[in-house]
Amino acid sequence: MKLREKDRDGFDEYWCVVDVDDFDIDEAVAVAVATGISLAVSNPCFEVWLILHFADCTAGIASPMAAAEKLRRHLPRYSKGVLDFALFAERVDKAVARAKALGPGNPSSDMWRLVEVVRKH
Repeated sequence: MKLREKDRDGFDEYWCVVDVDDFDIDEAVAVAVATGISLAVSNPCFEVWLILHFADCTAGIASPMAAAEKLRRHLPRYSKGVLDFALFAERVDKAVARAKALGPGNPSSDMWRLVEVVRKH
């Protein structure tokens, strides 16, 4: 929010990418709504979005560690923070479709909303 307050006319939109993990994000959602910041929430974690590039993911995921293990079925060398974006780029359309089909809950990811905004610009 500090960046947004500092540069009110610098950006068309402000987004925050967040994981649910074990947190209650209701307060973050309320603050985002009140301040006009869009959220891309992944439940339980960002790895859900990455999994959706390779396969459907409809069964609940118990933890971020479980999500990482599920992702390693498709990317055996997956390590948090080290990604080859080329592996994901050609699969974005499938990930968007799969994420839209999930809706809210566990698992889910709103990253598709951010992808669609970026594509418009």
